Amino acid sequence: MTSDDAGARSGAEAALRRFAVANVVAHVVITVTGAFVRVTGSGLGCPTWPQCDPGSLVPTPREDIAAVIQWIEFGNRLLGTVVLLISVGCLVAAWRLRPRRRRVVTLAAIMPAGAVLQASSVVSPSSTSWPGGT
Repeated sequence: MTSDDAGARSGAEAALRRFAVANVVAHVVITVTGAFVRVTGSGLGCPTWPQCDPGSLVPTPREDIAAVIQWIEFGNRLLGTVVLLISVGCLVAAWRLRPRRRRVVTLAAIMPAGAVLQASSVVSPSSTSWPGGT
């Protein structure tokens, strides 16, 4: 291994490490904000997906729901997008690591897949009722 190869590897390892730490932090934050959405009852602040309201990606004023409730849910959705992007960055960093370690790439691939599955479970028809509803 030449010094250039060692430098590239250490750079790739450093990038992977930064993405992995960012991913853990982002998942902790989305867990806390998700709990905040649940506790405040903001889950239906944006009743449609991917739009927040029919015809709008962002919350629009409505009489039946407070604006703060809409923005709590919308903020959580935006953070979910950040979690997905960080997870994809972690996968790319793992893929670029040489020599490629299959286990690291597999674990990194699970992260964006998990983020997508979490988002899809949140917006599934069975999850769109108010707490205590059917």
